[in-house]
This record gives sequence, structure tokens and C-alpha cells, in this order.
Amino acid sequence: MTVALSNCYYMQHSAAHLGDFHVRPRVLLITAVALAVGGAAVAAFVLLKLIGLITNVVLRRPSGPPAAT
Repeated sequence: MTVALSNCYYMQHSAAHLGDFHVRPRVLLITAVALAVGGAAVAAFVLLKLIGLITNVVLRRPSGPPAAT
């Protein structure tokens, strides 16, 4: 019985460090950089779609037969 109690005590106190969920400043910095990179990726995607749309509107040709001159 004393072995079981000592093992229980050991398990409670040895796992105390596993509950450390503190956010360090470095994690916040990495999160900010990741958000900036993600925002830049979304902006690049939107700009590519906008360039494609403008190109299609400007260079659109009539789909019918050519006009008689």
C-alpha cells in the first residue's frame, strides 16, 4: 500500500510542468508574422483575380461574326 501511495504522489508532482500554457512574447511575434504573411497572400490572390477581370474586360472581343467593311 505504501508503494501505491508513493507512486500516486510522484505522478501528481512530476506532471505539474505539463500544465504550462503561458504565452511567451516570441509566440505573439510569430503569430503576428503569420497573420501578416496570410494577409499578404490573400491580397495577392485578390489582386491576381482583379488583374484577370480587368484584362478580360479590356481585351474582350466580340463573339459574333466580323463586321462588314
